Amino acid sequence: MNCPTCSNKMITGTLALNGVSGIRGLGVPGLFFIREQQDRLCILAVAQARIAYCCEECGTVIISGRDATESHCLDCGEAMAAGITVCPKCGWTYKQ
Repeated sequence: MNCPTCSNKMITGTLALNGVSGIRGLGVPGLFFIREQQDRLCILAVAQARIAYCCEECGTVIISGRDATESHCLDCGEAMAAGITVCPKCGWTYKQ
């Protein structure tokens, strides 16, 4: 997968919160997206983990959805996050 910000190759990994004692003002530890003048949306609670992609060049991080599950490329065996149709390693695709 290429970075949507700088177009460099992204690495696949896991995003997790470990050892968080709380985020000031939010009351509950976790990673939140706070919509402008609206309630917060919990992205990741403590002790949860999600498949994520990180660009080492610019620092952009993409987090997979709540129900995402990892699969593997049928050609080379590389891990592929849910929703990804082209293997980031060999280019093989589920689409015809």
